[in-house]
Amino acid sequence: MSKKVIVHVDDDKDIIDAVAMVVAKTTYELVSMTSMEEFFSKVDEIQPDFVIFDVMVEESDSGLKAHDKFSKDHPDVPIILLTSLGREIAPHFEGRPVWIYEKPFDPHQLIKALKSKLG
Repeated sequence: MSKKVIVHVDDDKDIIDAVAMVVAKTTYELVSMTSMEEFFSKVDEIQPDFVIFDVMVEESDSGLKAHDKFSKDHPDVPIILLTSLGREIAPHFEGRPVWIYEKPFDPHQLIKALKSKLG
């Protein structure tokens, strides 16, 4: 059985490293990227089982746009949004379910979310 793949898109090296340290404690494979362009050029090849987007990669709302586009095409793949904006972004989702984790994030909470969706 192959490992479940998590893709993390963030432009903050410290957050990339922190997520990598958390995922290293699991059985999942992590693919880190630093731009949405890179993500969308490789997503069909990688076929992630879980995605973590930073909300403000490149632009102030690029993670929100990426969430909307990706979730429309891949509704069964869970997504976490990491952000320093907190619940300010919640109105964007108009009652749709979404996981929003504030930076700095709780590593235990992230592992719990990954395991709840990936087993």
